[in-house]
Amino acid sequence: TGGRFMFNPYSDRCSSFDGLPDDDGLYREMGSDSIGPRTRIRYYSLNEVRELFRDDWRILSLEHNERTNFEEPLRDVYADWLVIAEKV
Repeated sequence: TGGRFMFNPYSDRCSSFDGLPDDDGLYREMGSDSIGPRTRIRYYSLNEVRELFRDDWRILSLEHNERTNFEEPLRDVYADWLVIAEKV
């Protein structure tokens, strides 16, 4: 008890969140080239983040960070979560 954990996954608000989901929940063939070709990524919604820490954890901090590159033709958006949780 009392151990802390930092979790920093991609958010489902990333502009690259338009690929093809596989059976395991990972996405491939994303439309944006910002992450890299042939990369498989898991994106999380706010509800999914909360669900991950529902049992045996207390969320101490939950932030959503979003950055937009306005020089990209399609306004490339990078978004992630920053979660700090404590084991109860």
